[in-house]
Amino acid sequence: MLKPMEPVLSTTVIETKEYLYQVKWDGIRIIAEVEGSSCRLYTRHGNERTKVYPEVTTALATDKSSLLLDGEMVVIHQGTSDFHQILKRDRAQKEEKIKALQSSNPAVYMIFDLLSYNGNELLTTPLSERLTLLDSLSFTAPSLQVCPSNDDGGHLFAATKELGWEGIVMKERDGLYYPGQKHPTWKKAKHFDNIEATVGGVLLRDGRAVSLLLGRRDEGKLLNYIGRVRSGLNQASLHVLTASLPSLSQSTSPFTSEPPIPSSHAVQWLHPVLTCSIQYLGWTPAQTLRHATLLGFY
Repeated sequence: MLKPMEPVLSTTVIETKEYLYQVKWDGIRIIAEVEGSSCRLYTRHGNERTKVYPEVTTALATDKSSLLLDGEMVVIHQGTSDFHQILKRDRAQKEEKIKALQSSNPAVYMIFDLLSYNGNELLTTPLSERLTLLDSLSFTAPSLQVCPSNDDGGHLFAATKELGWEGIVMKERDGLYYPGQKHPTWKKAKHFDNIEATVGGVLLRDGRAVSLLLGRRDEGKLLNYIGRVRSGLNQASLHVLTASLPSLSQSTSPFTSEPPIPSSHAVQWLHPVLTCSIQYLGWTPAQTLRHATLLGFY
């Protein structure tokens, strides 16, 4: 199975005629292999999802062509892609559960690239030509949508911010497709938020700090667990943390509920006085931070 190409992160929106701009959908990356009346779906890691999304598989299998498609499987809720709901769909295994979720949370395959058509590989074909061919396929099923492209990156980025969407992807119009690579031909810009968090513990592996356990105080000043952060824990932040550990360590957890601790790690609880700035991209259903990055300590 072909591994999908991935965008690199950009801190700014690059506005140029050499790029086109698409919404960055918050879902599950899926490669679809279509051979006439047969269709198979795979995640970016090569795990098959053909039976998990029957509305998409059935719609694609009615096409008489041979296609290799790249896109994002999403559930649209209140006008935006709902990551929590598509995650429920993706984890479903039993047939009766899949059918129930298909009815309550129908999936949409948001197609943004065509990598092969009727036996002709298109990886070395410029993106603009691939998209023109993709548009000509004229999918009609509600579960199949071709991701629109936009010429105005700044406007699209502002619009996705206002709508509460994840961000945009900037793609070189003449760019080729590089399977399995993070390649600057594609760049993503995301709408991150910042939060002040309190460090209530440290996860240790082989005696070294590998991530921080974070909390946020409620109105009663109790410390509620909001997840852990590893990204951004560089040498400078480790130096601050190491210097603070002797005076901050305690034997019991400061959190209102016990955080999940991997069996491969040890934990050192801390007095909840060390605060830090965290960049994150939304919340999980368990009210923990998604894609958290440590920016620094206060």
